[in-house]
Amino acid sequence: VNTRQGQLPFERVAGMLGVPSGKTVAIWGLSYKEGSSSIRGSYAISLARSLRGVGVTVRGYDPLVDREFVERTEGITLSDDLYEVCAGADALAIMNNSAIFAALDFERLRAVAPSIQIFDAYGLLDPGKVVEAGFSYSTVGRGFLVKRPG
Repeated sequence: VNTRQGQLPFERVAGMLGVPSGKTVAIWGLSYKEGSSSIRGSYAISLARSLRGVGVTVRGYDPLVDREFVERTEGITLSDDLYEVCAGADALAIMNNSAIFAALDFERLRAVAPSIQIFDAYGLLDPGKVVEAGFSYSTVGRGFLVKRPG
């Protein structure tokens, strides 16, 4: 079950991207759980490795992880700003349940990434609000992908 659970984020994000090569994905939450600085056993790191393996550029936001270590060992460019990391990205993967991620500012996100698609591994966001804000949305456990209107 855990192996399958670890692959699900990649399957969902890659499915959102269509042909993933050459695309950019922002990941919020690189540590294995909220409030931790450890990336050991992190599904976010597994996702990043899988995406990089198919030619995706990966950027991340997690203020608790060791930035230099993650950038050097995982090839993920980190940002200190939640929204800056999404600028121009094709998809956003929310990979831990931090309260700051649940308080996503859709207007700020739209300003930097108007057509970004959102994968929410924890179901933090209200799907109706995400779609109403104009974004496509996929989450775990609800078994659907909601496409933005238009």
